Amino acid sequence: MRYDLIAHRCDLYDTEDLDQRIRAQLYMEQPSYYARYCEKYRSADPANLALLKCFLDLSVNAELFHQHKTGIIIGTNDGITVKQKQFTRLALEGNSNPFVFRLTASNLLSSLLSIYLDTEEYSTTLIFARREFKKYVDLSLRYIKVKEYDFMICGYIESMQAEKSYFSELLIVGRAGLYKESYFGSVGITFIHRVQSAGEGESPLEVMNPDTFLNSMVKNN
Repeated sequence: MRYDLIAHRCDLYDTEDLDQRIRAQLYMEQPSYYARYCEKYRSADPANLALLKCFLDLSVNAELFHQHKTGIIIGTNDGITVKQKQFTRLALEGNSNPFVFRLTASNLLSSLLSIYLDTEEYSTTLIFARREFKKYVDLSLRYIKVKEYDFMICGYIESMQAEKSYFSELLIVGRAGLYKESYFGSVGITFIHRVQSAGEGESPLEVMNPDTFLNSMVKNN
């Protein structure tokens, strides 16, 4: 089975003003998605926002994931910590808020992205360290090969510097030839600037080989 490596991006996102920057980007570049963002991501955890910002910075054609069978696998080392701490503090003060509680589930990392993209297939959030990312990328390829998915979005999010910033990584693979055009952003670190094919037994991370850079970037921050 051959598949296309459509996009792969990783970046560090400062928590401060993340919501405002996403709003400005959507308003200028994807106005049709602006209202959807405001509805689904209002008051969301910074981890959710950093993951969405990483997706937006890929500059891929988001409509394709609604039109085709798309799955989402997101990994995280510690989940949605800001909202969880906020709810714990409110509960201890006797002011537990059911709205805040709804925002504490770690599975929101994948489900909010799925709702935002209007996909209806498999999506899940798993707890694992980034060194295990490759095995879940390989799992994504199994969904394309065995489950006959068209696209798989595989990602990882990790809080850095006591939640002052987030390391976010996203990789998108698809059935060979389905994604015809290349969409890529002008800022940040995007490793795939065109659709790139890989063959049986080749991992996307092996083809792109960004690990040395990624590890040094995390270590230096």
